[in-house]
Amino acid sequence: MKSSGSGRGREMSVLGVMALAVAAETYALGGPAPATERASEAVVSAARGLVENHAPGMGGIIEDGFLGLLTVGTVYALWRSSAIPRPIGNPIARKSKTNASWVHVFTGAGGLAMALYAVGLERIHRESPGWTWMWVSSAMFMANALTYGPLMNIFKASKEGKYAMKLGYSFVASFQGVVWIAWSAQPDAPDWMFWAVMPYWYFSLAKLWESTEFVLALTPKPADADGLWATMTAGSRQRLGRMTPDAATLTYVGLNAAAAVFDNCYMALYTLLGPEQFWHTSQA
Repeated sequence: MKSSGSGRGREMSVLGVMALAVAAETYALGGPAPATERASEAVVSAARGLVENHAPGMGGIIEDGFLGLLTVGTVYALWRSSAIPRPIGNPIARKSKTNASWVHVFTGAGGLAMALYAVGLERIHRESPGWTWMWVSSAMFMANALTYGPLMNIFKASKEGKYAMKLGYSFVASFQGVVWIAWSAQPDAPDWMFWAVMPYWYFSLAKLWESTEFVLALTPKPADADGLWATMTAGSRQRLGRMTPDAATLTYVGLNAAAAVFDNCYMALYTLLGPEQFWHTSQA
């Protein structure tokens, strides 16, 4: 009973904080009437932008379908992120309250919110976010990828399930290097961005190795238990446990391995050529 009462108390606190936030914003805008007017104008402006900036033809339909699915998935992930507790946010109570888990929750929610902002800005106004968005969003996703450790202590899954979680966060971390490479194509990109990309090689190679481990663990067990191939794959089989080579598993492993190989080739070309030759643009 005490736990239930405590839970209700926390929920009332959440509702109270949200009500205060709405009241403060309403007051800042000059009262209920101006606040309602501003909200209506924002909705109308967004709707007008969606219509006027709709891409023509089948391309526009495909774009709207993809971005719509992306938005729904991101909003759902944001809701389940535990950044906002019940009854407004995630209905599942958090089990880990370490400092790392707090960082993980709020950087994850912040990264998702930044992603929604970029999608809305592009689709509604046909504008790209600026450098501030790039620095903040990349930092949030990177911090989120580096603080998943507490989740592993409470994550009830098989060996391959936990290793897949590790692989997923290696992809998130290494993708920030790809983001930095993309932004290095901007005419006003600082020269030091090339060197800033280099540390991401660690995560790029990590995801390549982790993807390779899935491939090695799925290979047929050799008849010769003491042979070279058995020795090479023994560690991967032990770390990932017994895996069933069904269609879903093979698809997952194959796509991850292909993506890891592609990303490492992408990084290698950028490292060898440098930003100017890689993008065939001048930074002058």
